Amino acid sequence: MTRYHQAILVSCEIPCDENENLMEDLFRREIRHVLSLGFHNLYVFGTAGEGYAVDTARFERIVEVFFEETRGPDVFPQVGVIGLSTANVLERLRFAHRTGFRAFQISLPS
Repeated sequence: MTRYHQAILVSCEIPCDENENLMEDLFRREIRHVLSLGFHNLYVFGTAGEGYAVDTARFERIVEVFFEETRGPDVFPQVGVIGLSTANVLERLRFAHRTGFRAFQISLPS
């Protein structure tokens, strides 16, 4: 028996406007579109590298929206946590966990 189920993990890219604000409607449509295609293993802030570059308020709003859109029973979302300090990584892990996430990618910036 395998420890984790096998699946295709799909990155949901985060659309921002010219002022670096989340384009929330577009982000929600993107997530819904990926789910409608039959993919149920989604993540944000993973290997695309934007995770450490957003401030805390933007990180939290993106995580909240992602949680709202991935609450289905057969959806397995992950939040990537990348930071320049251990304290920053722990702060973001705590927030994502309090929001309801239970799967994480922890990366170091390169």
